[in-house]
Amino acid sequence: MTTAVSVAVQQTFDYLGGDTAPRNRLNGAYTAAGTTLTLEYDLDGIRAGAELEIDSEVFYVWSVSGQVATVSGAQRGTTAANHADDSVVRVAPEWFNKDILQEIQHAVRQLSGRGFFTPTSTAVTFDYSTLTYDVSAITNELSWYSIVFEWGGETYERFDFTELNETQLRPIFYPPVTDATVRYRKALVVPTATTDDLVSTCGLANSAIDIPPMLAAAKLLPQNAGSRVKIRSHQGSRMPDDVGHTDILRQSQYLQQLADMRMSEELLRLREIMKVRQRIYR
Repeated sequence: MTTAVSVAVQQTFDYLGGDTAPRNRLNGAYTAAGTTLTLEYDLDGIRAGAELEIDSEVFYVWSVSGQVATVSGAQRGTTAANHADDSVVRVAPEWFNKDILQEIQHAVRQLSGRGFFTPTSTAVTFDYSTLTYDVSAITNELSWYSIVFEWGGETYERFDFTELNETQLRPIFYPPVTDATVRYRKALVVPTATTDDLVSTCGLANSAIDIPPMLAAAKLLPQNAGSRVKIRSHQGSRMPDDVGHTDILRQSQYLQQLADMRMSEELLRLREIMKVRQRIYR
């Protein structure tokens, strides 16, 4: 399963009813901070005052002459960038890619706030001179869970240790070997670009990647979306492919309820994997 943020953006569009913006293509590469775009097809909807989006950059159109539009790039807080020949040009879209990316980012933060984390383990070494494990190389940990080591052909998992400071864990027991693995809860990472990955970059489980698009769409949909589109019953499905894309899940409240249900399911799964252990200080 593809878990890139760009796929989550597309899934959000599916929940919103599909990307219905008219499209064109660049006829020639565009260099960041340039002032003109050359378009390949008829300029349907591209006129003075229109907004265009290429990749995640928004442009304002000042004038049009033939197939050339005079523009200002990096609009709506987007970043000036190069765009390859034949890049898709979205014309006056209802939702911009950059807005959806921002809502995906907000969704990951929301998941963190609800208690989501990445179960992680890292090899550590016991220092007999300080009687501690050095964990200085570990970052973004939320809390420590256990120390695992092998001895005499058996695997042992111990929970009796304290955190002396940000770099040292002191076990209550005396380890028989120096090499061990520390298990801990790691904070989710907010994506910064559509090329990031919800699993490898952000730390979400594969089973949870359906949640950010739901949360993003719920936030973006107008509150009166339910009066415009009737929602048919939806039971058990998770991904947009399962639900018919454009004809269901159009109401913000319904999507939020579905996302809440999925978050509860995933939190239960996480707690099965690793129970929450509060930090212990001495």
